[in-house]
Amino acid sequence: MQELINRLARAIVSDDATKADRITTHILARVKYPSEPYQIAFQLKSALKIVRRKPHHKIDHDTMWFLKTEEEKLVQCLQSGK
Repeated sequence: MQELINRLARAIVSDDATKADRITTHILARVKYPSEPYQIAFQLKSALKIVRRKPHHKIDHDTMWFLKTEEEKLVQCLQSGK
């Protein structure tokens, strides 16, 4: 799971919304519903879906901040064992 999170962080930073979306799908498949990690991953997936509808799939500054914040929350939840 940690490797998936690391790959997600790299995809977000490299502005690759398509890859980040695919990785988030894998994370959703591995966490239990309706746990907190699932909710966070679902929010990430929703935000990435909006980004993918934009021309050139570019992640704007506000969305980038949101994605990074949610990714950090996901890491904290998984490390704390929630």
